[in-house]
Amino acid sequence: MVAACGGAGSWGIDRFPGGKTITLDAFADIEIATRVVERVAAAFIGALIVGLIGLIPVLGWIFVFALTLAGAGAITTRIFRPTFFAPV
Repeated sequence: MVAACGGAGSWGIDRFPGGKTITLDAFADIEIATRVVERVAAAFIGALIVGLIGLIPVLGWIFVFALTLAGAGAITTRIFRPTFFAPV
C-alpha cells in the first residue's frame, strides 16, 4: 500500500503546472519554478498540520484515516476519470 501511494505521488508530481515535464529547461521559466516552490511549501505545511492533528488520540486518528480515504478516492478519480450518468 505504501509503495502504491508513493508511486502515485511521484507520478503526480512528475509534471509541472502547464504540463511541462521535470527537466532543467523547465527551471529556466521563473514562473513555473515559483509555482513549484509554492506547491512544495503548501504540501509541507499541510503535512505538518495533519501530522499534528494525528497526534490527538482517537479523534485525530479518525481524521487522518478519513483524509487518507479522501486522498485515495481523489487519486482513483484522477487516474480512471469515470463519467457518471453518461448517456449510453
